[in-house]
Amino acid sequence: MSTFRGSALALGLGLIVGVAMAAACNPTGCEGCVNEQGVCLRGTVDSACGSFGQACVACGSGSVCQQGACSSEQPDAGPEADAGPTDAGPAPDAGPTDAGPLSGFQLVPSTTTATLRDVAAVTPTEVYAVGSGGTVLRWDGSQWSAAGSPTSLDLNSVTLAEGGGWAVGEGGTFLSLKDGTWSVYSPSPTAALLKGVSAVSARSAMAVGKEGDQRYALVWDGSKWTKFATGAPHPYTEVSDVFMLADGAAFAAQDSMIMRWAGTDWEQLTVPTTTGLQGVWASSANEAFAVGSSGVLMRWRSSSGRVMEQKAPFPYFHGVWGSSSSDVWAVGSGGMIMHWNGDAWTQVASPTTQELYGVSGTGPHDVWIVGAGGTVLHGP
Repeated sequence: MSTFRGSALALGLGLIVGVAMAAACNPTGCEGCVNEQGVCLRGTVDSACGSFGQACVACGSGSVCQQGACSSEQPDAGPEADAGPTDAGPAPDAGPTDAGPLSGFQLVPSTTTATLRDVAAVTPTEVYAVGSGGTVLRWDGSQWSAAGSPTSLDLNSVTLAEGGGWAVGEGGTFLSLKDGTWSVYSPSPTAALLKGVSAVSARSAMAVGKEGDQRYALVWDGSKWTKFATGAPHPYTEVSDVFMLADGAAFAAQDSMIMRWAGTDWEQLTVPTTTGLQGVWASSANEAFAVGSSGVLMRWRSSSGRVMEQKAPFPYFHGVWGSSSSDVWAVGSGGMIMHWNGDAWTQVASPTTQELYGVSGTGPHDVWIVGAGGTVLHGP
């Protein structure tokens, strides 16, 4: 998984900022709203409310701006339950809790200060991390070292399978791992900004990204990448991550929805929200987890639809991974680490306040987390 955004503005309950601050982005990549002058604003104040590049609106009397939408209700940090498009309704889940935080994650020295966007592990002695400036690191069971990257372009996601792997990034960059050596896959079938890649074998992988206004899914069959245009072109939509299962099922985080691959395009599994999803992971074809802005921790089940929870004070979650349906990890802004045990999300003690982007592992007690400034954590 991987993700490619800065941290979101942390919002306190009931806090309404009086002045709209210009976001550090342009309208074509705006996470908030766009004013009449075409300037991207955060979209979190009553006088300029909106999200995903929509036109800013002023909330009327008696309503407030909550996560990019005007509402007459006060913000609620508790769980929000919402049925999926075809499901009758979700079974209630416990909301996130801070009681009894887990411990055990430790900082591990890395050989870089570059931002690490993603990490993938297949064995305790075979782990790779990728990041800005073409950074590729390898863990051999005792230390991290540079893995001989053939590019200087930013890398956003990495995946490993059957002794090989893929890394993807800006400008349609594909790196292929074979016999311990990374090389540029050329010619690339796209110039898209690639956000995520996932492989289950040497013959089956998927990547996702966006080129101009068009979202794309790219499918690897063992010999070539095939590009599929997914959905209608739109300047303010994106697909941020993808995850494949061994049975061929694939899920994506697209805008605020969990999507499932239907052969040539994505099908929608959850109803839209006002938050942007950044990471996705699935335990089976019947259960998927996604995380994103405004502290969103989302779970979809085929039997009960979607359950969405929010962690106050609304951190920006970037990555999610699990070893099973009762052992799932989410990481994000300010060093935030959350753990799902099958019943509830619990905040885990973190040794850093750096932005955390990627998480992967080989089991419940072999989990790697990477982030800004070359941050690497291992535990729990």
